[in-house]
Amino acid sequence: MKNKQIGRMLGLGLLLALPYSVSAATITNGSFTAGVGHLDGWAALTNDTGSITATGDGTVILATGTGSSSSIPATLVQGDDGSFSFSHPLVITSNDLSLNFNAVFSQTPISGATTLKPLDEVFNVWLYDANSPASYLLTSIDASTKVSSFSFGLSAYQGLSVALSFELNHNFDGYTSQVALSNVGISSAVPEAETGLLLLSGLAGVMGYSRKLNRKQQNKS
Repeated sequence: MKNKQIGRMLGLGLLLALPYSVSAATITNGSFTAGVGHLDGWAALTNDTGSITATGDGTVILATGTGSSSSIPATLVQGDDGSFSFSHPLVITSNDLSLNFNAVFSQTPISGATTLKPLDEVFNVWLYDANSPASYLLTSIDASTKVSSFSFGLSAYQGLSVALSFELNHNFDGYTSQVALSNVGISSAVPEAETGLLLLSGLAGVMGYSRKLNRKQQNKS
């Protein structure tokens, strides 16, 4: 009977000592490699000359084209289909720490353009609240942005159901612009290292007691 109880304790200790991730919001296909066109889980919305193309190697390209009518020719959304119906929003929990992604902004002058304003076109990252008219601009990236890796804390948005929207704006400034987007994900909380060490220490104590008990039983027999 005692051996059975010890076995259960060992099993519980092993489960507790294993690393784990707590429940949190999950980005679907943030690597842009799944499904036809490699865009499973995303709504790709284009207007005018805009385009959205997944390369198949983990990157998706949002491009304005030369454009003539739309100020937002390329939008990539998760948590909504672009209609603001929010049928499958992302729920940001207390375990969600940050939104992370890589983005590289580039521009090409349009042949024959007489006015060039390289900083007029921007790549905006929004959270749209599913339960209110509120929207939250996380960042704007333009041709002057020197970094390519981004991370934004989510503590201010915990408890919200949202759509995550990457939007490339076109301002008819004499350029075509594009953004190479990759590695979109949400970091979530994991156990602290000290907790894992305490659990393993407790497990070692249970194992030591088990060996001692087995030795006593063998000496009696």
